[in-house]
Amino acid sequence: MRLRSLSPSRRRRRAFTLIELIVSCGITMMLVVLVVSIVNGVLDRSRDVRQGSDSDRETALALDTVAADLEAMLVPQQEDGAALRLEMETVQGVPQPWVSLLTNAPDADGTLYSGTPRAVSLRVVDQDPVPGSTANSRPGLYRAVASGGDTFATASSTSDPQGNFWDTSSGASSHAWQDLLVDRIYSIQYRFQRGDNAAWIDPQTTGSSVRIDRHGAYQNLSGGSDELIPGGIRAIEVSLVLLDGQGELLVRSGAMTRADAFQRYGRHSARRTIVLPTGIGHGQ
Repeated sequence: MRLRSLSPSRRRRRAFTLIELIVSCGITMMLVVLVVSIVNGVLDRSRDVRQGSDSDRETALALDTVAADLEAMLVPQQEDGAALRLEMETVQGVPQPWVSLLTNAPDADGTLYSGTPRAVSLRVVDQDPVPGSTANSRPGLYRAVASGGDTFATASSTSDPQGNFWDTSSGASSHAWQDLLVDRIYSIQYRFQRGDNAAWIDPQTTGSSVRIDRHGAYQNLSGGSDELIPGGIRAIEVSLVLLDGQGELLVRSGAMTRADAFQRYGRHSARRTIVLPTGIGHGQ
């Protein structure tokens, strides 16, 4: 029986070359990077959607509270008393309205002062939401409710109405309690629809102040005397705009101004229109 020996070339088993190993490792790394990028993109998108939903819900809840205050606005019968006052101020370079009004709306928790006429202040304040802390100061929309005595003073204009809510040196006076409606705010805007021609008055654009009392509605464009608005006020439109989380982080780190972050990054906004009942804003 004859045995055939295998040739040397057939006895050798072929191995991968160094170039083939390098190429295969490169392809594997590219696939890993691609998969990681896709997963990170999905996670980032999911986080953005979740944060967006939270911001939309916060915006809607804050506007619900503001709208409830305006819908339950009361007109004092004192000669100099005002149902609503709006003054403009600047917070982190953005014009913001400061509104004080008399309302019969329940408070944010639904129990405290519920159904009792109170003077309420709605103001954007640059402070840390945590009382006593300054580590994370940022603009937020706050609602402050004056005490009973200050409510009467506000209604009769026997004292500075806005001074009853905030002490500028300490943030809030002992006469009022604050409730943070929403933070990461870029702006809140009030527009007033005239009763005579349905045109809109925008204090944030004109820098004017607005007052509503038992005689009608007034605006002040120059800091002089108030000018009666013909036909009074038919409706009030409130718009609220929030920065997204990334924009707020950049602003807080000092890398970007609030106005730049508003232009470059996503934001969440909502709007309400409140039709005033007869006898409020139209004069009596």
